[in-house]
Amino acid sequence: MSAGNHRKTMLMPLARSLLADRYQRKDKNGKVIETLDQLWRRVARCVAAAEQQYGDRKTRQYWEERFYKIISELLFLPNSPSLFNARREPQMLSACFVLPVSDSLEGILQVTKEAGLIQKSGGGVGFDFSAVRPKGAVVQSTAGVASGPVSFMKGINAWA
Repeated sequence: MSAGNHRKTMLMPLARSLLADRYQRKDKNGKVIETLDQLWRRVARCVAAAEQQYGDRKTRQYWEERFYKIISELLFLPNSPSLFNARREPQMLSACFVLPVSDSLEGILQVTKEAGLIQKSGGGVGFDFSAVRPKGAVVQSTAGVASGPVSFMKGINAWA
């Protein structure tokens, strides 16, 4: 038995259940149709695909095998978005994003939309409100006063 096969059998039932529930592909009825080995291969193939942009098919295959080996032997497991989204649209493999918030209502609404799309794909979002004018500052376009970043933080938090 290879090290990879031995380690695979060492997954506890709870870990196998979690992988099946959250990451392995399912059919339209919710039945798991992807083995753990196929999950590991899917992720390795997706991550290695970037190598072909800088090398050739052999370079990609080399890295796919390397990634597959360390994943299947449980030496490393990628983050949740990688396990779930690899070779699925939108193929978002990152878990964390920081979005800048501009000092306009249009910008704040746009960043809220972007955050929603990221969260829909399983990513987490932080916001940089440093460009938003402070509470009480004059808003020249309306001659009013700004509500400040905290009011928008509360709104985005409630929406999220």
